[in-house]
Amino acid sequence: MPSFYLTPSCFAIIINNYCFINISSMFLFSRRIGFPYPSKIRMREDGLSIATIEKGIERVMTPLIRENFRFYGTELYQPMFTSMLSNPEFDKYYNNDYIKHNSLNWKKGRGKIFLQKKKNLIEYPNSQSNLWLPQQSFVLSDLFENVSITTFKFQTYLDSIALTYEYFSEEEKRHMKNIIAVNKSVNNRLIRLLRNKID
Repeated sequence: MPSFYLTPSCFAIIINNYCFINISSMFLFSRRIGFPYPSKIRMREDGLSIATIEKGIERVMTPLIRENFRFYGTELYQPMFTSMLSNPEFDKYYNNDYIKHNSLNWKKGRGKIFLQKKKNLIEYPNSQSNLWLPQQSFVLSDLFENVSITTFKFQTYLDSIALTYEYFSEEEKRHMKNIIAVNKSVNNRLIRLLRNKID
C-alpha cells in the first residue's frame, strides 16, 4: 500500500487464528505516557530528522492513542527510546527516575510493556502470563475486513502526525503533500469498499 511505503509503521498479521495489529511511529504515545516528547519534528532533505524535545509530564494520560480501534482486543504498549540515548543532548530528558522506573532496560532504551484496558494502564507482568489473550472472538471473514479497515485508518492517522518539511524546498514540500494526499485518498477508497462489503 502507498501509505505503508511512505510510513512503514502499521500492519496486521493473522497467526494461528490470532490477529495482531502492529502500530509504531516516533513518539507515538510518548507524551501521554509521561515520557519526553517533541514539540516539533522536522525532516531535512538528506532524510535525517531534527526533533525539538520537551520534558515529559511524568504521568499517564489514557487512552495512550486517541484514535479509536474498530473492535475490542488486547492493547499492549511499549515505549522505545534507543535512538534518543545516542544523542548526549537528550540525556537530561531521559536520565531520570521516572524513565528508569518505567523501563525494562533503560541503557538499551527499552520501556516496560503496558496493558491498557479501557481507561486503565497496568504494567504487564515479567513472569509468564495469559493477560494478552483476547476476551472476544470473531468470525474470520468479519475480522479480516474490520482489521483491514483499522489498518488503513491508522496508516492515514500516522501520515497525518508525521514530520514537518520546513527544511525542504517549496517543490519538495508540494511533492510530499501530494504523496500524503494520494495515500489518504487510496486508503479512504479501500475503506469505503470494505465497508460496503460488510454492509
